[in-house]
Amino acid sequence: MRTATAAFLAEQAKTGNSPRTLTVWHFPSPTGDKLVSDEALTPSGGPGTFEALVTNWGAINSRVNPDPLTFDTSDWRLTLANDGATPFSSYLKTYDPLEVDVDVYHWYEGTAYSDKLQIAAFTCRDVPGYSAEEVIVDLASRMEKYDKPLLPVMDRATYPQVDPDDEGRPEPLWFGEKKLIRLPCILGGAVGTLKDNPLTSAATKVYPTIAPTKIAFPTSYPHYFWIDGERIKANSGGTDAGGFYWNITRAQSGGTAAMQHEKGALIRADRNDFSFLANCKPMYSMDTLCVKVGEQFIEVPAASWTDYTGKTGDNHPTWPGKGIVVVTNDEALKKAVALAANASESGHSHNVGYNRTTVNASLVSSSPPSGWSTGGTSKDNVGDANDSTLYSLDNVGGSAFSGSITVNFPSWNGATPLSVMVYMKYFWYSSVQPADATHYLKLNGTTVAIKSPTEGIESLSLGTSVPSSISVSYYNSSGTSNIDIYEVWLEVVTDSTASANAGVSASLSGNSVADTVLPDGVYLSGKGCLDDASGTYTGVANALVEKCEDVIHYAAVAVGGVPSAYVDTTSFGTAGTALAAAISGGYKFAGVQQEQINLKPFLARLAYQCRSRVFESGGKLKLLFRPAAGSAGASVKSFSKEHMVFGSVRPGRTSKDEIINDFLVYYDPDMSRDDAPDKDSCKLCDATTAYPKGGDTTSVGKIGRKEKEHVFDFVVNEDQAKDLRDFTIGKEISRKDRVAVDVFEAELLERGDVVDLTHDAPHLAYSGLKAEVETPNYYPGSSKSKRPYIVQMTAVETS
Repeated sequence: MRTATAAFLAEQAKTGNSPRTLTVWHFPSPTGDKLVSDEALTPSGGPGTFEALVTNWGAINSRVNPDPLTFDTSDWRLTLANDGATPFSSYLKTYDPLEVDVDVYHWYEGTAYSDKLQIAAFTCRDVPGYSAEEVIVDLASRMEKYDKPLLPVMDRATYPQVDPDDEGRPEPLWFGEKKLIRLPCILGGAVGTLKDNPLTSAATKVYPTIAPTKIAFPTSYPHYFWIDGERIKANSGGTDAGGFYWNITRAQSGGTAAMQHEKGALIRADRNDFSFLANCKPMYSMDTLCVKVGEQFIEVPAASWTDYTGKTGDNHPTWPGKGIVVVTNDEALKKAVALAANASESGHSHNVGYNRTTVNASLVSSSPPSGWSTGGTSKDNVGDANDSTLYSLDNVGGSAFSGSITVNFPSWNGATPLSVMVYMKYFWYSSVQPADATHYLKLNGTTVAIKSPTEGIESLSLGTSVPSSISVSYYNSSGTSNIDIYEVWLEVVTDSTASANAGVSASLSGNSVADTVLPDGVYLSGKGCLDDASGTYTGVANALVEKCEDVIHYAAVAVGGVPSAYVDTTSFGTAGTALAAAISGGYKFAGVQQEQINLKPFLARLAYQCRSRVFESGGKLKLLFRPAAGSAGASVKSFSKEHMVFGSVRPGRTSKDEIINDFLVYYDPDMSRDDAPDKDSCKLCDATTAYPKGGDTTSVGKIGRKEKEHVFDFVVNEDQAKDLRDFTIGKEISRKDRVAVDVFEAELLERGDVVDLTHDAPHLAYSGLKAEVETPNYYPGSSKSKRPYIVQMTAVETS
């Protein structure tokens, strides 16, 4: 409910007293403010005389929409006399109407100007027509001005080397703590393919196929690029009958010797660092970075990446004020990516680069040793997809047992190795979990696993020699146990400079150098937006913005551009107190907005995820926490028949379609998944004592299952998800009375207020019906036409 001065309330209480409506039109300089009403009025202490220009006030119409995912706004059509020393139409011709704001007040004669009550704030949306006599102006709620795409877009003006897959997409907006968020690449590197067939090891000219609309290769010389595992220097460019070419110098420092390359080979710019955007605003912290290869996440060593949170003193030099991650493609990271690709693929398509060779094992050359059995199919043939048989050693008697198997490798005829590793894919089950080495698995006599880790890949360094065979040994001291050996292979490194993984293609239509070196993306775990040094949103300087009311406030002002003066901080504080008490630890948000959305639906969506509604009232953005069924609280005003316009009562009921007796709440999406934040990536909220699985038993038995589902993508806490489920079912489990009525003395009403309605008309009787105001439509009074001020109100029975 709005707050008015004592003088205003005293005048409102006088029988037959109606307020005057004042409008202040804020035109840009040099015109400045224009004061307009329907009669000449000069309030005491005011800015001057309000000109009598309004000939028809019209109704301030709020859209009646019970859907909690909507942000209600109002519109108003005014008719003004095109009069005055300067015709009013001239102002609206001089300035773009969208530049003009209009504040609307109620004021009682006999009070000071400071006693006025603001009932609305508008922006001038359109001037549908004017003549020599009048001007018609359409106004819309001021929030409409800020209802535009919320997030900036990653374009080439801001990010010249943005990954083609991310170009045109919105920058991410991150709140609270989330794990494994895929980051867009804003600094990648050009890719192309080789036109020559082949490019011989002696060639001094190369013809690249380049997509000019994607990331461009450098146009200055010299610059460097890679083909396969060879680093090449471009000295100059030119064009002949074969098309564009580079004059080149082969086998540059850090690359292999000059070699032959086939037509279609990947050409990639020589980049050793890649930049990723984590947040369009400063971040609280960046905790862990991973590279995804196949289905595996590899943690990036701390030395291989740098975080710029965007805080003061921690800004990226090119993109200050944003969360930026810079990944350095050093040898440790390249090797980890290559290894993960090897361990997660079936076959060689993503196994290794030109500096690594996989040597495939023939597990045994004859029948299995004593105690071993064969059968089944090799699981995830990560080495070569050729092995078709697994080898098992099983013990079901509970006594100690052991066994070993010899793994044979073909002769090595390649270059002298720099390093050799052996890898083994296995499954191991044991009924006991000892803390010592009484259960172990060995490769070549070295223990690589103790206890029973279900399944995994183990590795062992073999130095610089490629063996002809190694042994796999297993020992179990007690308990039921079995060991399955699926596959064993070697990784032989022959050059210290890794190339992109062989077989990881980069198409001209989509990928960048980052895609070839870091095949399936970079994922960050951390904490999102932080408060400013003044604690504007949380009350604490540089604190994490995660409380629901703080997130909505921050999104509106810091991201959406709503002026701070337009936010009703009192209502946000009241809602915050209720949210803190609703569940243990209070309501909090954590999520990342990665798709474009306008400000109003984004705020409404957040409010829905914390049992609240966000709306504009009296020129302010307000947040209203919705109490649970049966706890609506005291009514703010009672309306009897004397307060109602004769014949205006229009009774009704909520529709059957509005009933919800089972609510499927999906929450905490796994943002590392490609389908996030769809429901398949989410957890499903468990049933509660209040409402078991399948919904409210009584209601379902009476009218059938009225199910609704919703993805709460900014909710990570199960208690919060359960509270949302119980609240929604409790509120919407039955049909309720809905009443439309025109009332006097109601200019303080706003959405969410609880009122008592009493009426004794035949067939329309209500006795103290407690109802929540859904929509208050304000209809300004007119002293000229002797029409009183009324509110056209729609209210629904509280449950």
